[in-house]
Amino acid sequence: MRNHDTTTESTDERTDRLRGQVAQTREQLGRTVAALAAKADVKGRVQGRAARAVTPVREKAGQATRAARRHPLPTAAAPIAVAAAATYAVVHRARRNK
Repeated sequence: MRNHDTTTESTDERTDRLRGQVAQTREQLGRTVAALAAKADVKGRVQGRAARAVTPVREKAGQATRAARRHPLPTAAAPIAVAAAATYAVVHRARRNK
């Protein structure tokens, strides 16, 4: 803060200077309060992070859906292959344990 010589400064000048300082202080205080409010909004911050995390997952799911629609046979065959492999593993293990 500057040191003003009040002897040469008129009352109007002093009033204007003080009003300017008050306005600047209010502006700084407003920014500080807004920053503190944003930090205190835990729910909003968590929701924002969740939304950012969900977006890539939705995009990948959309890509997988479009690929499945373009190529339905491999998409249908994949679960069947997994089921067959699981059945083979169970049967093979049961025969080995006899």
